[in-house]
Amino acid sequence: MNEIETPSSKEKCLVLLKPDCVERKLTGRFLELIETTGLKIIGLKMICPSEDLISTHYAADHTWLVNAGRKRWQRNHPDKELSETEALAIGQDIRRFLIEGLSHHRIIAAVIEGPNAIQYLRKLAGSTEPLSAETGTLRGLYSTDSYEIANIEHRSIQNLIHVSDCDETAEREIKIWFKQDEIYE
Repeated sequence: MNEIETPSSKEKCLVLLKPDCVERKLTGRFLELIETTGLKIIGLKMICPSEDLISTHYAADHTWLVNAGRKRWQRNHPDKELSETEALAIGQDIRRFLIEGLSHHRIIAAVIEGPNAIQYLRKLAGSTEPLSAETGTLRGLYSTDSYEIANIEHRSIQNLIHVSDCDETAEREIKIWFKQDEIYE
């Protein structure tokens, strides 16, 4: 008999309030919205991360780089094919822009815990591109940046918040940003 997998009430998620969020003084508003859902903040700190920390977070994973490159290309050129080598080069640019844009700037790192934390927080954050994010999401309400503008200005997109995308990623990311004694359960 197969066991049915049930959601954990202790699901953990890493949230990063990025430099554009911190500079615009939106961190309190964002954290309040998270807490009003019943999710718990079990780790919280402000940090000016080094390039090494951001490089570890956005690891030079071949698959991630190629996928990121293809996604960016397809948004701008939906009818044109792209080789893996070309996608890799675009992905490497994206990673470089992320490292440059997030290193040495204030970031609020938080570990959030609760039932369906990842799925809920990703819905709350909205689409990665603020311009296409639904109204009512954090990115839809508080940013109008777009991939097109970011590409023209040779920088990462300013989308206010990072949210882990799955349990495995959350576990890896939390270990990068927090020591075990910095998380209170």
